[in-house]
Amino acid sequence: MLKKTALLLGLSFILMTHPASAADKFQAEEYFHSPWLGLSFFQDGQKVDMVSVDPQRKEYDRIRVKLDAKPFEIQVPIRSNNDRVRICVWNSDEIFNEIAIKTPVDGGSVFGHGQALPGPVFSPPELFITNSKHNLYSNWRLTRYSRFYTRIPVSMFSYPQDKGKRYHISKQDGPMYMVVFMNLDMDGLVEREELEFFILDF
Repeated sequence: MLKKTALLLGLSFILMTHPASAADKFQAEEYFHSPWLGLSFFQDGQKVDMVSVDPQRKEYDRIRVKLDAKPFEIQVPIRSNNDRVRICVWNSDEIFNEIAIKTPVDGGSVFGHGQALPGPVFSPPELFITNSKHNLYSNWRLTRYSRFYTRIPVSMFSYPQDKGKRYHISKQDGPMYMVVFMNLDMDGLVEREELEFFILDF
């Protein structure tokens, strides 16, 4: 009886010091992986925290990734042998409003096949910064990290429309805005579960 009473008192103490609202807040705002595509970010071998800017989780709208101004990696779950990861990065959050759901990928979308910037197989680990094209990662450009994940290393930013503007990420001061798209069902449409919005907060 004494043991049972002590156990109940202990549980009461835990509930008082860890209220449900705190647990709900954690679930609503922080992510171990991104909710739709399961992406993770790493720096210095450590996973980087991701926080939703929409605590109500209505659409998992935008995810803030707090990064130091140094190289990082994007970890992507392997879904098939033909995975294609399309990444659009811009210096303004206006890019988020330019991506429309339920529209054809090749119907003027920034993720259309003619808008790809694939780069060489063994190209430098850089992201092109443009609001009219996308970085394409597939096959050998996706670095296999394990049986279950590939990683995309990033240490440089480059503006393709301004060939002279290419710099190491250590010089980045301020946020970048990134949209990641994977046409998982290969139906040629941009769908919500295939798309994620990130604020890279340097």
